[in-house]
Amino acid sequence: MLSVAIVGTGPSGFYTAKYLRAATEKMNVEARIDLLERLPTPYGLVRSGVAPDHPEVKNVENDFRLMFTEHPESFNFVGN
Repeated sequence: MLSVAIVGTGPSGFYTAKYLRAATEKMNVEARIDLLERLPTPYGLVRSGVAPDHPEVKNVENDFRLMFTEHPESFNFVGN
């Protein structure tokens, strides 16, 4: 089993986790990915830095949330 820690849960951290999981799944390697964040909430600037009048940008939160609900055995969020 491959164990990986990604520091930061902004868009780059989540996309890294998403594509890492896809690559390990393709190679039939089990992976556990811990996403580490200094704040108590994930999503970085998508959560706090995108204006409410840009809902299309904030929609990536839904994609990130699906990672946890569809593959809870693969992802672990560790917030402060």
